[in-house]
Amino acid sequence: MTHVILYAKNQDTLPELKRDVEGKCNDPDYNYIFFEYPMDILDYLNTARPGNCSVFFDTDNLSEGLEIASRVSDINPKYRFVLVCKEFGDIEELFHSGVTYYLNSPYSKESMGRCVANMKKYHNDQRGQVLTLKTGKGVEALNVPDIKYVMSDKRKVVFYIDDREQSYYYKLDEVAELLGESFLRCHQSFIVNMKKIKLFVEDGLLLDNDDFVPVSRKKYYAAKREYLSYITGNRIEQI
Repeated sequence: MTHVILYAKNQDTLPELKRDVEGKCNDPDYNYIFFEYPMDILDYLNTARPGNCSVFFDTDNLSEGLEIASRVSDINPKYRFVLVCKEFGDIEELFHSGVTYYLNSPYSKESMGRCVANMKKYHNDQRGQVLTLKTGKGVEALNVPDIKYVMSDKRKVVFYIDDREQSYYYKLDEVAELLGESFLRCHQSFIVNMKKIKLFVEDGLLLDNDDFVPVSRKKYYAAKREYLSYITGNRIEQI
């Protein structure tokens, strides 16, 4: 599910913004959310942490738009931020504030159509790249390519991600079903991202950051076959 947040400082223009975005998008997998105040947008993103999200922010105050764009980018730099404003902004300033698209108000239907088409293409490319997990606080999203490996730890699973470790109350079998074909079950307690493997060694795997992941004796040759099949794109029955 892709979340599309719509905000207009002048509430009279919100129906037109909604019509233009939703009409051009026309996708049932998009969830539209409307906010009356900018800070509510930030509170929602901090709490819900949606995997895919675009924010359409219509304001007559450029400084306000740049501030919200920057704070949205701080929450997740992969979120798309579309700024609609009567004031013209410096391109470098817009870029460094996290604005993905800028539309000068009043925008043309053609400009909005191109903006929405680019947004859709980005989010469609991102689908399958985000793992959504339920927690006691709601839902959290993990960027799948950043996951190095997952380890079972009693009643929890620990995700080892490029920049941190994250624990959830899940079973490893459940996680294995959610992850894609690029992940290998190499041990009763470990799943590894095959894109991160640098080398097979005698009793395990070395990852590209030199982390070590064990491989069980029973799974060693099957795991090696599966890895070679993955990197070559061919089915390898024996090695």
